[in-house]
Amino acid sequence: MSTNPFDLLGNDVEDDTQVASIPKELVKKSTSSKKKDVPPPSADKKRASKNGRPSLPANEAAVRDKSVGRGANRARSTDAPAGAKKGGKPKSTGPNDRKSRTGKTDSAKKLKQAGWTGEDGERELQTEEAAAEDVTEEVAAEEAAEEAKGPAKKSLQEYLAEIEAQKEATASTTASSRTIEALVGEKIEKKEEVFFNSTVAKKEKQKARKEKQTLDISAVFSDELPFERRSGAPRRGGARGGARGGKKSAGRKPAAAKGAVLDDKNFPSLG
Repeated sequence: MSTNPFDLLGNDVEDDTQVASIPKELVKKSTSSKKKDVPPPSADKKRASKNGRPSLPANEAAVRDKSVGRGANRARSTDAPAGAKKGGKPKSTGPNDRKSRTGKTDSAKKLKQAGWTGEDGERELQTEEAAAEDVTEEVAAEEAAEEAKGPAKKSLQEYLAEIEAQKEATASTTASSRTIEALVGEKIEKKEEVFFNSTVAKKEKQKARKEKQTLDISAVFSDELPFERRSGAPRRGGARGGARGGKKSAGRKPAAAKGAVLDDKNFPSLG
């Protein structure tokens, strides 16, 4: 009996009774921080209005509020509430109101460290008194030593010897200071050691000093010279009572030359 090896692959013919399932769409989650161009959700108008009434603006709502204002304050009573105490200090809760109710008390060690027991004050007083006694004893000892020494006495020879010693000391100090000044004032010349002599002699250039050349000028200004008239020149204006002006202005001007006459000789007829 022969077998069909293709039966192992199954039936490829689609059955009408089987319903094909719709593939589920896979949406990839975006990791970008950019905003999407999506319109914002519209606001719910029912939530915005209270009891289905539109809300009023703040100024208009303040005007319509009847619980505030001068009239509302006048209507209120100024009496104190019932049960309130009029004036006076509040009643204390007990006789030990200001004391601590924790039950903890300071030990003797803490009080001693804080200096509230008075022992530290007594010790300080004793130390101060002992210091004052020491000071008085030192002062008395110094005064007794000065009295025992008595006034200092010197003979004339001892006094003169002291003056001579002082003069010698001052002279030695001045001499030492002068020697130091002399040493400081001396010019120290540094000698250069020559390790090897050069074969070529170095020529020293001597720069000629520039001499300043001055130019003497004797300037004479025209204002300083005396005014001299030309010899034989006529006096300005002529004689007294004569014509004004010079030669050019004297006499009459010559008559102007007449121009060409326009007649038939100059312009013959064309004809």
